[in-house]
Amino acid sequence: METTPGEKTAAIGPQPRYSVGEAARIAGISPSAIRLYEKEGLLKLGRTAGGHRYLTEDDLNSLRRIRTLRRSQGLRLGAIRRELLRAGQIGNGEQGDATASADPAGPRLRALRQRQGMTLRELSESTGLSVSFLSSFERGLTGISVANLQGIIGACGSSLVDIFTPPSEQPRKLVRGGQRPRLRLSDGAIVIEDLVVVPRQIEIQMWTIQPGAGSEDAYSHKGEEGMYLVSGSLEVLLNEVESYNLVPGDCLYFASSELHRWRNCGSEPAVVLWVNTPPTF
Repeated sequence: METTPGEKTAAIGPQPRYSVGEAARIAGISPSAIRLYEKEGLLKLGRTAGGHRYLTEDDLNSLRRIRTLRRSQGLRLGAIRRELLRAGQIGNGEQGDATASADPAGPRLRALRQRQGMTLRELSESTGLSVSFLSSFERGLTGISVANLQGIIGACGSSLVDIFTPPSEQPRKLVRGGQRPRLRLSDGAIVIEDLVVVPRQIEIQMWTIQPGAGSEDAYSHKGEEGMYLVSGSLEVLLNEVESYNLVPGDCLYFASSELHRWRNCGSEPAVVLWVNTPPTF
């Protein structure tokens, strides 16, 4: 069957290149959306010799996939990133030091749920998350957002303290830098390190949040909390109204009962010293 010259070029030569504006028109999205996807690691655009961004046919296919996940399935960017990682459409190089796509919190939470005599169906009814998702998460087959993790912990009447500190953990007053219990979430884009390993009425943790990562949804719980930004940058939204852009040295303190969500909008990891009292997350 005879092909057009353009088809021959696409078949045997390099892929056509499209400017950001051209690709946006073809994919039916805005140019700013493409820049956002690139910033969050969902796309890796090429550069011409003059430094201008361009997209290929493969990039257009990725844009269509992202659009479908956002519009048809209603997924947020963090969830889309996990889907693309699992599909092998993006690399894991910018997602921290994760060694697998699953979150080890799953098996720990399953043990906690079982100790409290709660069934998966009961947990599903309390959180609004499907039984199949919860089962997949508990088996370590899928990741979870911080907001959904908090919902599960709250439904179990527990806190992160119980996830970090299994019954076999021996209390110790001194926790050295290389001995902190660690928890990886969102495919390693968020790493939480526990700084206190004794029974306590306060959570003191170090969070490392990779660029583009965040809570995904807003959540709330009892208590009070403070966030001291050690490095990087972090955007925090309270009650969907108050917006705070933290820079190193800033400390934000608020009632945990206020709806809060947050995201690293910068280009480098955000390191946060995070304190909650009492331990309700």
